[in-house]
Amino acid sequence: MAIGLTIWGLRSDAIQEANNDTGNIAAVLSEQLARSIQSVDIVLSDVRDQAELQYPSAQVEFDQRIRSKDFYQFLRERLDRLSQADFIAIIDRNGQIAITTQPLPPKMNVADRDYFQHFKHDNDNGIYISNLLTSRTTGERTVFFCKRITGANNEFLGVTLI
Repeated sequence: MAIGLTIWGLRSDAIQEANNDTGNIAAVLSEQLARSIQSVDIVLSDVRDQAELQYPSAQVEFDQRIRSKDFYQFLRERLDRLSQADFIAIIDRNGQIAITTQPLPPKMNVADRDYFQHFKHDNDNGIYISNLLTSRTTGERTVFFCKRITGANNEFLGVTLI
């Protein structure tokens, strides 16, 4: 009986210790995730602000200049700050990928994606985190972090995404 009680006590202690360890790991992972999202949010805001600052007027001007080498270099520099990101892209008002840091810009339309529809119909300045989606370029399961790009008079110019 003494052996049984000793084993029961050791088992209870092991369970309590495992619960404490799990809680500590969860807290560390939560903090790490929050910092990653904060980094992505800062870069998205920077890209959006740069796009809105340089191209605050007409859609045509935005469409022409957003595809420039200078803006591409700006996106590459911002991507270098995010080890957890694969690419940065700007989507135009029609859902077409205007520019991306991927080697060859894919000619595809993402107007049907939840993040694009959200910003097209809602003047939201916050970050939008998509559902888990299949990337149309890599085929991998991906989460997209996005922000709306707005021109003069709250005109919808597009979306920036990481």
